[in-house]
Amino acid sequence: MVGGSGTYIDRVIKILQDAKEGKDSAAKINHVSHESVQTPNQHEKEIIVRGWADEELSQILTDFANGCGDDLGKEFDYEVCPHNQGATRITFPHDIPPKEFSFLVNYLNYPKDYDLAGRSISVTGYVTLTADFHLPDKSLVGKRAVFYIPSDDKDYDLVYIRVGDGTYKNSFASLHWKKVEDPRNPMGIDIHNG
Repeated sequence: MVGGSGTYIDRVIKILQDAKEGKDSAAKINHVSHESVQTPNQHEKEIIVRGWADEELSQILTDFANGCGDDLGKEFDYEVCPHNQGATRITFPHDIPPKEFSFLVNYLNYPKDYDLAGRSISVTGYVTLTADFHLPDKSLVGKRAVFYIPSDDKDYDLVYIRVGDGTYKNSFASLHWKKVEDPRNPMGIDIHNG
């Protein structure tokens, strides 16, 4: 379920009406077992996004997955559910590679073929860092980090990463984390190590 409950309920009603009338209807349902609810998220990666309609977000995620192909792994999938104050939470039951996690935070801000004029999009990725992130300092392994697009971004091919009191810039051209002095916190987003 994504977005407001009214939209979700309307879609469920439409699917049920179509089924009753013998029409084909497509729906992707991600089942979450009781055991997985009890188990902590072993991958500890999630993205919180605001500003996209349910259908837009679904298409953006599909386009991203199709564009990445095998780089995401054979078992890649995601779950989408409502979050606080109208936001949407995206999780990855079978994980997402670190590089693609960074790319997705960026892509959700700048998806292909979407007009961003007049929109207020906010995206934050939360993760517990592992050595797979090719960290600039081994002491960062095991720490919580926040991935985001900095305010006044003119590069469109990077993410900033906040770890504790430090902030790093990760340009997709070099895929190398570089410490920065100005965190360029985006307006309206509370950057904390959630």
